[in-house]
Order: sequence, then C-alpha cells, then structure tokens
Amino acid sequence: MTMWLERKEKVAHHDHYIQRRLEGAVRPSTFELITIRHPPVLVPHHELLMTRHASAVSVPFDQLSSAYGAKDFEYCLGEYIAKAQAPDHHFTAASLRVAIDRVVRFVPFYKVAVYHRIKFTEHDPYSTTRSAEFIADAIHAEPKRKDKYGQPVPG
Repeated sequence: MTMWLERKEKVAHHDHYIQRRLEGAVRPSTFELITIRHPPVLVPHHELLMTRHASAVSVPFDQLSSAYGAKDFEYCLGEYIAKAQAPDHHFTAASLRVAIDRVVRFVPFYKVAVYHRIKFTEHDPYSTTRSAEFIADAIHAEPKRKDKYGQPVPG
C-alpha cells in the first residue's frame, strides 16, 4: 500500500512539474510558497457532489410528504421562488404569504426529481496538491418501502 501511495505522489509531483514547465513559470522560492499559501480557515468550503442522474425521476409533491417526510414542500418551494424573484425586497409575514400563494398557484410542474444520495467534499488545507479532496459529509434519504417478505423497511 505504501509503495502504491509513494508512486502516486511521484506521478502527481511529476505532473505538476510538467504543467509548470509548459506554462513557462519559474520555480517559486520556498518563501514565496509560504507567503502565497493562505492559512486554513476555521469553516472550510464544502463542494456539493451529486450523481449525474436522479434516483427517482419524477416524484409528485404529495408523494414527497407521504413517502419522504418532506412536509410543506410546495410552501417551501414557493417561499424560495418568491425570495429568489425579489432578493432585495424585505417581506413581512403577510406579504410573504401572499407572494407564496401567488407563486404556488402558477408553478408549471407538480413533480420533481429526487436524489437519494448527496455528498459534500472538502479540500484538505494541509495538502500541497489541488486534488486532495475527501468526503466531509454525506446525506442518504430514501423512502420507506417493503422488503420481499412484506415487512416495512423505514427510509
């Protein structure tokens, strides 16, 4: 395992060297490397990583609340759309309710794609390579179902 890791590091270093030579950049000094590199932040930046295709292509709004437990999905979607349409507007509770009702009434769809697995990746702040990412968090959300014996399996 260590030999494989050493080889992978050597290949990464060589790839970095070739890229630097192709760009025509001179090798920075150690002092420049230290001053250029930013210190690690307390709350690192997470990047969303999802599958290319949805787990369930078209799930109706009413099935979202019954199978997935996403109560008030239409209301939350309407709130998101209303606030996205007017980002500078400060809504009162009554005006937000009116805007949500107006938006929900004219939403041109009643089904959405559902992803059962979502991953958040994070870059290692102490690594020297850009490709040093690891999975910081993962979300698994599946609907309840029945197994082959007819017993309920919670989601």
